[in-house]
Parts: sequence; structure tokens; C-alpha cells
Amino acid sequence: MLKGFYENAVLRDIFRHYGLLEKVLDASTKGEKARFGINTVADKAMFFEDWYIFFDNPGIEFGRGIAAREDLHLFNEIVRDCKEVLREDFDKALLQSKNLEDIIILVPNTAVWYLLKEPKNFKPYWYEDADRLEVKGFSGWYDFNGRSIPVFEIYLRQVDNQILILDKTKLGKIIQLSPLNEGEEGKLIEDIFYMDIQAFSENKELMEQFIKTPPKWLVEIVDEQKQKEYLQERVLIRIFERFELKKHQDFEGYKLSLK
Repeated sequence: MLKGFYENAVLRDIFRHYGLLEKVLDASTKGEKARFGINTVADKAMFFEDWYIFFDNPGIEFGRGIAAREDLHLFNEIVRDCKEVLREDFDKALLQSKNLEDIIILVPNTAVWYLLKEPKNFKPYWYEDADRLEVKGFSGWYDFNGRSIPVFEIYLRQVDNQILILDKTKLGKIIQLSPLNEGEEGKLIEDIFYMDIQAFSENKELMEQFIKTPPKWLVEIVDEQKQKEYLQERVLIRIFERFELKKHQDFEGYKLSLK
């Protein structure tokens, strides 16, 4: 799960690279913010060794899913306070910063094509003479006024093509908080995640809890005995993290829409 998460969490890695990721995982942050993650019931056969013959590693898929939701949330939080600029004002927006070395460009989905239309300005990372940043999403350099501005690319569902110009010194920080809620055990923390995976067949109390207050999908199995038989073959998977984006008080960012 951790491998799938860290290999796909792009914005987190960008923040980490610029020293904008802070961990405050002690009990003082328990329950402070809503959690992100997975709360689902799945076929317990996915945890059998032979299961992998037919399906991808479920842990990797869970990690990818959490990373995608985290990236979308962070992107929406960032873009919400960005000022809209017109195409003809793109260069003017770059000049708003006192120091071009503080600027980064973030492009979701296929928006990088806009920069590729200006080959004299944009140098993709695969060019032989291009320096490479070991950061998730690094796409290349945008040359402007004698400076090379790093460009990062990220795939996000339900996001229109746009270009964000951000001052990394006025961006803010990701604060990683404790994933625990009241009453939950610290021994179930792994890295930054609360991970609780329980088989109904091994936890009668959990089974009875679902039978007494069944979710909609279980209500559709009308017979109580059949409900129990169904749950016998299932596991409850709960994997959560908790974080917040604490924006800089002088946040500075610009958005160029490419609709």
C-alpha cells in the first residue's frame, strides 16, 4: 500500500522537495481534521496468495487511489486562491515575483501541450542538455528572461486544462497530522496511515454490528443468514491519513485557463 501511495503522490513530493512538508503526528493533532482514505468491504480472497494470478496487487491499488484523491484535494485547495490571467498576460504573471528562482509552473493533464507550442521556451526533461530534478511529476524547464523555471505535470480527473504559476516561497505547507480518531489504537498506525483490516469471519462483534445496522448494499440481501454468509467471505478495510494545506498568509498564484 505504501509503495503504491508514495510512487503516485505527486504534489506531496513537490512540497517535500521544496521543504514544505511538515509532520506533526503526535496525539495533539488527533481528530483535528477530516480523514482521507478508504473505508470499504472487499472479498477476502484478495489476500490469498493465488489471488494475484488474476488481479493486480490490491495494496498497490489502494495506495494509488489514496494518492489520486490527495492530489486532487491539494490541487483544488491551491487553485481556489489563484488569480485568473489571460493568455496574453502569461509573461506578466511570471514577472509578478521579485525573484524568478522562486517560481514553479504546475500543469494538470495534457496542458503541457501549451508550453510545447513554444519550443524555444520549453525544454522537456528528456532533452540531452536538460537538467533533471528527481521529483515526481517533473516535466522540464520553461526558459524566461534568462531563468529556467521548473515545470511539473500531474494527472487529475475532473480538472480542466490550465497552467498554474506559483511562488513556492508563498505557497504554504502540507502539515501531516495524526491519522487516529478517539478510541483508536496507535499500534494500527503504519507510517502516516491508520490501517485496520478485519475479516468478518474472525470478528463476531463486527459481524453483529453490520447485521444490526446494515448498509444499503447489505440490506439488498434480504435473508439474515445469507447476509452472514456473504460477510463471512468479506473483510472490512479502513485505511486513513490526515493532513491539511496551511497556505502562506501572502499566498501568490496565477491560473491560465486553456478551455
